[in-house]
Amino acid sequence: MVSEYAPCEFHGIAIRVRNLAAELTKQGHEVKVFTSRTREQLREEGYKDEKNLILFHHMGFCVTNMWNAGNRICVAPGLTLLKALIWDENKPDVVHLFFPTTIAYVLLMICRLRGIATYCSHHVDMNFYMDQYMQMLGARAADRMVMPSARKALGEFCALLSHSYYNSQCRLPAWLFSDLNVAPTVAAMEKEFRCFTGRVDRLTRYYNSIYPYFQWLFAIAFRLVDRLSRTGFTSRL
Repeated sequence: MVSEYAPCEFHGIAIRVRNLAAELTKQGHEVKVFTSRTREQLREEGYKDEKNLILFHHMGFCVTNMWNAGNRICVAPGLTLLKALIWDENKPDVVHLFFPTTIAYVLLMICRLRGIATYCSHHVDMNFYMDQYMQMLGARAADRMVMPSARKALGEFCALLSHSYYNSQCRLPAWLFSDLNVAPTVAAMEKEFRCFTGRVDRLTRYYNSIYPYFQWLFAIAFRLVDRLSRTGFTSRL
């Protein structure tokens, strides 16, 4: 599981991550959870389930969410997460990616190339919240520039930029590359991205044409990593 929302936080996604990891482990599944905190940070921030603490790993380079100081946003996956997906001997059967997240392209492309099933769950209507927040930010910027007449226009422009960014960087890769989406489903996202349908068809054909070359490159990379592992190099990462 990959979630920016750590189990020490107090909201629905964090509770879902914590309970799902515990229940899957209880049922005998091998579970790894990559989140925005290290184990030491989880302890410091109040996570007390020492039995399941070993399940959690740091996902990468994270920064504080400007709209929610208790949350951190991952801007780049870390070596531990990439290692688990790319060159661990036992690759995962399924990767559950919790949205919102900004690293969907990287993770979903790696999983597609490695043949790992992906499940994307969308928990927040980010388009609604980003529209509201960014319109407010644009209006405040207009006030500071002493341009009251531009409040609405600048607010709508900021909202459009944020809306476009989230859809292109987060929801679009989920639609293109994941195996299963919930809330919204793939059918719901197809309505949103209908204007891209023709381009996506061409992109899919192009992707299928170059896919064997990516597999060939991955095979070379795996052989290289295997040789490095024999020297003990990867054990130090």
